[in-house]
Amino acid sequence: SADTVGYRALIFDRNLMPLWVVAFAFTFTISSRLSFVAPFAYHKGITRVGWYFALYSGIAVALRLFGGNVLDRLGIERILGPAMGLLGIGVAILALTGTSGALLGAAVLGGVGHSYAYPALSAMIISHTPAGAFGRSSVVYTSVFDSASMLAPYLLGIIASLWGYAPMFVIAGLVSVCAAVYFDALARRRCS
Repeated sequence: SADTVGYRALIFDRNLMPLWVVAFAFTFTISSRLSFVAPFAYHKGITRVGWYFALYSGIAVALRLFGGNVLDRLGIERILGPAMGLLGIGVAILALTGTSGALLGAAVLGGVGHSYAYPALSAMIISHTPAGAFGRSSVVYTSVFDSASMLAPYLLGIIASLWGYAPMFVIAGLVSVCAAVYFDALARRRCS
C-alpha cells in the first residue's frame, strides 16, 4: 500500500528516479544564473544586469500563465526535454555575452526553457507518485532542489575561479542539455 512507501522506495522508484535526476540538473543550471550572472556582467562591464533577471522571470511567468495550455496540448513528457535543452542553451550562451543585448537574448531562451521545464517536471513527479505518498515525494523533490542549490554554486565557483565565467556557464548549460538528452533518449518512455 501507499502507506508503506518509504523515502528509499520513492528515491529509487524506476519512474521517479529519472525525474529526480532531471530536477537536480534543472536546479544546478538555474543556480548558475542566480549566483554568477551579476558578477559576470560586472566583470564584462555590463551595468544593466537587472534587466536580465526581469526579462527572464517575466517570460517564465507570462508563458506559464498564458501558454500553460501548451503543456496539455503537446504533453508534458514531450515538453520536458526540449524545455531543459532551451534552458541549458540560454545559460551556456551567457559565455558569449559581451553586451546588454546578448545578455537579454540569453534571458529570453533561459526564461522560455524555465517556464515549461519547471511545471512539466512538477506535474510528472506528482503523476508518478503513489497515492498516499505525496508528502514524502514532496520532501524528496524539495530536497533535490535544496541539494542542487547548495552544491552548484560551490562547484561552479571553483570552475569559475580556475577557468573563468565563460567555461563555467558552458558547463552549467551542458548539465541541463545532458539532462534533456538523458530524458528524451532513455527516461521518457519510463516516465510516460
